Amino acid sequence: MSIKVRSGGSWVEVGGDGGGGSTTGSLTLQTAVLSTGGTDLIKGGTVTFDGSSAKTFKVEIRTSSTSNVSDTLVARDGSGNFRANDVRVDSFGVGTNASGTSGEIRATNNITAYYSDLRLKDIIGTIDNPISKVLKLKGVYFKENQTAKDLGYDNDRTQVGVIAQDVKEVLPEAVTDAPISDEYMTVWYEKLVPLLIEAVKEQQVMIEELKSRVEYLEVS
Repeated sequence: MSIKVRSGGSWVEVGGDGGGGSTTGSLTLQTAVLSTGGTDLIKGGTVTFDGSSAKTFKVEIRTSSTSNVSDTLVARDGSGNFRANDVRVDSFGVGTNASGTSGEIRATNNITAYYSDLRLKDIIGTIDNPISKVLKLKGVYFKENQTAKDLGYDNDRTQVGVIAQDVKEVLPEAVTDAPISDEYMTVWYEKLVPLLIEAVKEQQVMIEELKSRVEYLEVS
């Protein structure tokens, strides 16, 4: 199968498949630098497709005209991998369309981050006094207040969560700066799971001890 494209005022057939198609010309793609002041923010080049072999056409958008890779904002490398640095988007969809809701990420599969492998950790202990720490936390219903609205949040639904100040008191490792401003805090909820695991284990030990006492009294 071949395709025909308009090039230089005439139609050019590109890419035969050995089944009757033929290459009667070549197609040249070249990036156009759309900038002012002679600063090339778009990096690319010229590639001629003549149907004889596969060709890669790569375009990079950079913050400046230097060739430093760290200046690259958006690019697709020779292996087809997408690369981007410090890119801000309104909403983001992975395997699905973006929602259009500012700040929302949607994905059709698991989101994988960080690591849990023992081979990458030097264990320095388990969480102490987990039950007493859990008892200092509150699970609350809440709605965004006016301050949150002024910062750009826009969710009028009733939500559930914990209070970052409470978590910071008992497990500061699970608290970080809120993305909207480092003046406020947020919680890494997944980091509360280890605390809950240790609390359940401590509670189970207490239950087993009580069961043993009851059984002893029943026998006595």
